[in-house]
Amino acid sequence: MRRFDDKLPARDFDNFQFVNFTAIMARAATAQQKESAFALAALMEVPIQYKATMELGILGRSTGNAKRVAPAPPPLPHAQRQASSLRRGASNVGGAAAAPRDDQVCPICLTNAKDLAFGCGHMCCRECGESLTRCPICRQPIRSKLRLYSG
Repeated sequence: MRRFDDKLPARDFDNFQFVNFTAIMARAATAQQKESAFALAALMEVPIQYKATMELGILGRSTGNAKRVAPAPPPLPHAQRQASSLRRGASNVGGAAAAPRDDQVCPICLTNAKDLAFGCGHMCCRECGESLTRCPICRQPIRSKLRLYSG
């Protein structure tokens, strides 16, 4: 490791710093003193890094061509999400069933009706429950899944 400290050949500047953890921990000192020595050794690398960035003129400069990614919009509040699922349900062809009551809504996705029961007695929708190995409510291992059908 010591060979590479501040000497990566393909870079003018690297943020790879070496602190000899083994040497610090081998000292005859209390754990707190060892932690302090390690922290101090790591902090002593900061001025060296700062000086290198100043000499190379790269402090505050962006050199990469990172793609700008727009963040996803924030999630809808529960009331709006339920209203939008009601609108979707009303627009379905063939007469969709009424929206499930709050106590019948999947506790994971908060949109679909509960139609899958676990051996522990808790329920969720089939889509959320497919890949679960533990109940999200009581954390017990799922030994059996029972598909529920409503009339």
